[in-house]
Amino acid sequence: MTAPPAQQPGTGQTVRVLHVDDTAADRLMVRRALERDPEMQWAVEQAPTAEEGLGRIDSFAPDVVLMDFHLPGMNGVELLRALRQRSQGHVLAAVLLTGTGSENVAVEAMKSGAQDYLVKGRFSPERLRHSLRAALQKVRLERDLEERLLHTERAERAAREALSVRDELFALATHDLKGPLQTITLGAHALRRRLSQGSLAPELETRLDSIQRAAQRMGELIDHSW
Repeated sequence: MTAPPAQQPGTGQTVRVLHVDDTAADRLMVRRALERDPEMQWAVEQAPTAEEGLGRIDSFAPDVVLMDFHLPGMNGVELLRALRQRSQGHVLAAVLLTGTGSENVAVEAMKSGAQDYLVKGRFSPERLRHSLRAALQKVRLERDLEERLLHTERAERAAREALSVRDELFALATHDLKGPLQTITLGAHALRRRLSQGSLAPELETRLDSIQRAAQRMGELIDHSW
């Protein structure tokens, strides 16, 4: 699945949030915190398990995923890795919810691609909204960088292809030009040998010299341009 572009703060568009948490009270708290945001519109989709969250990815197409670490079956970090795999390597905005004393889990989550983590029971609605907005902003910047790198790679590939075509055309042109030049040079030599058996008029000798010098200069120009 290719992740759609995340909606950004201040655009007036609705930001889609997939919240995966098996605790009903926490799901209610998150929904209320986002619905009461005075600055942004949030569309919240919630799932009690990682498997259900994965099942709603394609239909809901979230801009950011908020997930609890302690989930039945697949935990939050495993869910994050599964989401990144399904997004075909695209950067995914994600925030992990952990319990107290879960610093190692938070570090693992950040290494797995999360932009931020929050400790349950220790964040306010404002902190939650700020974390989600920051995750979206980080993803936007990373995606912009990815697009620029891709554009640069395409431009470099197109330049290499153009140079290859140019070299091929030069090779063909060189071959097509050198053939007639060699014919002219050899013809001038042959004509000089035949005419030199008798008396060669100075005017004719001058013309033959001019032909040979012109052919030689043209050959040198072709060699230098190549």
